[in-house]
Amino acid sequence: MRPALIAALLLLPARTAFSQNCPAGSAAALQEDPAEAPRAEELRPAPPGSIQGQLDDLERQSAIDAAERTRRYWDGQPQDRVVIVGGRRYEARHLAKSLRVFIELLKTTPDPTTLHRELDKRFDVFEAVEVGGGKEGLITGYYDPELPLVSMASPGFAPVYARPSDLVSTGLGPPMDWGRRVSGGGFAAHDSRDRIRLGSLAGQGLELFWTRHASELSIAQTQGTAIGVFPDGRRARLAFDGSNGHPFRAVGKALMDCGIIPRGTSSSAIRRYLKEQSPEREAELVAVNPRYAFFRDAGATTPPTGALGIPLTGGRSIAVDPRHVPLGLPGFLISKKPVAGDDGRIVEIKPFSRFIFTQDVGSAIRGEVRADLFLGAGRRESEEAHHMSYPGRIWVFVLKS
Repeated sequence: MRPALIAALLLLPARTAFSQNCPAGSAAALQEDPAEAPRAEELRPAPPGSIQGQLDDLERQSAIDAAERTRRYWDGQPQDRVVIVGGRRYEARHLAKSLRVFIELLKTTPDPTTLHRELDKRFDVFEAVEVGGGKEGLITGYYDPELPLVSMASPGFAPVYARPSDLVSTGLGPPMDWGRRVSGGGFAAHDSRDRIRLGSLAGQGLELFWTRHASELSIAQTQGTAIGVFPDGRRARLAFDGSNGHPFRAVGKALMDCGIIPRGTSSSAIRRYLKEQSPEREAELVAVNPRYAFFRDAGATTPPTGALGIPLTGGRSIAVDPRHVPLGLPGFLISKKPVAGDDGRIVEIKPFSRFIFTQDVGSAIRGEVRADLFLGAGRRESEEAHHMSYPGRIWVFVLKS
């Protein structure tokens, strides 16, 4: 999936033809970051009462729905599959039981104090902690965007590509989570966004649809999903179906590093700037992010799904770095979020705390204390997601063995 740091829509480039437009002395800012070495999981047992007094700010039913979906996921897994959480081994059957007990508590324990006390008594609670001991990390938001589409090729419109036949999941984790096999074994990244822009996939029959703005397609690819909207009102769900195995880099930051736009330019102003360019220039600028996601047409009414293949729940589902926080767990999140009014403008920044579920991943979601909160669909959710970037803390819990 998708997943992603939205305020950075558009992440920093590897070297492309665009580099020549940067002022002298900015080349160092355009180099790819060195590969991040895998680190051991950093979930540590939390002391009793760690989340006591923290109220869930959403209605209870959405937590029950998200828990039920996660429970069904574990029921469908090999029951002896082992998951390591905080250095402890749990089988899939136990994780399913854990969620059943949690669901029963949510249904029968309306008092928050009693609920948290029962969680402390019956569950192993773990907190995500950085290697140096820090307990706060970055919490961002993502959403389900709408993407205007047409069914026929048109001048100035960019193709929305389906997955190439030689693209496979590598099992290696981001950035080389997808790629093509190479002779002698191993994998190589597939074509970069810039090569795709220049036509490397043309003539293979991979075009699903076309869209006017390459930057809007990039947003949909960052989210890992979109609702395609056609001129006649027809709608189609675009679902993530693999990526090209290149690192995710921020276009917005690159434009600032190159002096194309001033530092401190807001994400909404970056989006406006890109859409004001000619189609060719817009695509060229967006291509400084080499990562490209492929889609499949999943039907008009299919809800967005995460890395577990289950529907996401607005306000409850989070994307995490699975090297550090396993997928398929209930948990608790404390952070801040922007609140948009009816006109889409941000009117306040509000602290929040709530039960969440680790159901998704994202190429920009890296680190021990790092989460991307799925906010849902709509104009308000879009603006809140684009502006959300605050410190926060993450806990997960599993029924005691």
